[in-house]
Amino acid sequence: MRATLMIILCLPALAGAQSIIQGRVMDADSKSPILFGTVALMQDGKIIKGVETDMDGQYIFEDVPTGIYYIEASYIGYKPNKETQVVIISNQIIELNILINEGVSNTSLNFTCWRYAVPLINFDNMGSGATFISEDIRNMALPR
Repeated sequence: MRATLMIILCLPALAGAQSIIQGRVMDADSKSPILFGTVALMQDGKIIKGVETDMDGQYIFEDVPTGIYYIEASYIGYKPNKETQVVIISNQIIELNILINEGVSNTSLNFTCWRYAVPLINFDNMGSGATFISEDIRNMALPR
């Protein structure tokens, strides 16, 4: 009976060892909410959890263990914003609003074309059967 009573009394303390991080993602200029934006909870360069903002731009991470985290908010057409070193201690509710700016990320993409086939353009099947590339089409005289 005593052991059962001790377990019942200790359960709330064990259950409360996790914390919550919540907040809103908003446009930095207009302060309007970012609907269906992505928010990632990261630790040591790895994504721990990911959520999507709701209709009010709100997000929530529940059951976050103690530790040091990074939170990154992103949305198409906006530059991602990473909040660094969010320190979580047991039984905390942290309110963290994140502002993101319109624009394109500074990451550059490199593409390599390994194979190219000259496209065959058939104008209403009335032509001579010739093959045109984009440069040929640019140099064609257009009626005015």
